Amino acid sequence: MAVPTVSLAMQPKIENESATYSQDGIVISADVLRKSQPVAPQSPPQIKAIEVVPEAPTETVTEMAAQAAQPIQETAAVPTPVITHNLFIYPDESFYDAINRWLRNDGYTTVAWSIDDEASEELAKRPKSIVSFAGSVRTVLPTLSKQIGVPLYFAETSSLAAIHQWHNRQVQITLVNGQSLSDAVKKLAQDYGWNWNETAQSPSWLAANDYPFLTSYPIVTPQGDIARALGVVLEGFPVSAQLLDSTQTLFIVDTK
Repeated sequence: MAVPTVSLAMQPKIENESATYSQDGIVISADVLRKSQPVAPQSPPQIKAIEVVPEAPTETVTEMAAQAAQPIQETAAVPTPVITHNLFIYPDESFYDAINRWLRNDGYTTVAWSIDDEASEELAKRPKSIVSFAGSVRTVLPTLSKQIGVPLYFAETSSLAAIHQWHNRQVQITLVNGQSLSDAVKKLAQDYGWNWNETAQSPSWLAANDYPFLTSYPIVTPQGDIARALGVVLEGFPVSAQLLDSTQTLFIVDTK
């Protein structure tokens, strides 16, 4: 007898089985313990990714709040400095007159000038329009010197001023004065550190006559240049100077 085939594909899994058979192989009784149909496991729930935003530090939040609370300040514009011109040269005056006026306004009543003929010619000219500067005579003179094309330098003592043309040289400003020419030359010798003799045996004044000295004025020379100073003071008089360098002694003689 054919034994029917049973498809096991759909059979549940048998956990335990027992059976009693007859002599013909027929099942008399059977006990089958079947395992329940396995339940397919449910898919695990999908976890949705949650983006966690880190909390801002307390200090940062506080600072941001403070900055937001501050009013916006407007930057004040820096004012442009105003340069006031205080020295003027007018079309109706020469450069020479303007410089003397500047110095008088600064308290110098007399000014020693030592300039050449070219500078004198340029300083005698007048500007075509008003020329103005800001500063003092000392600071302005180099600019004016470049404009007119001649070298000019300023020097001063406690009470005397001078305009000269000796670049980078120490100068000496002296006030020439005296009751007579011999008296004025004597004082000049002393100012420059030279000897003046008044003894009968070897007097410094050897000229036949003395001459009245009618005015006083300042002169400017390179420091210690007594020969140049005497050339200025004795100009126009019929006398000449002789310098004895070995003893630093000055003599005045008649011009031959």
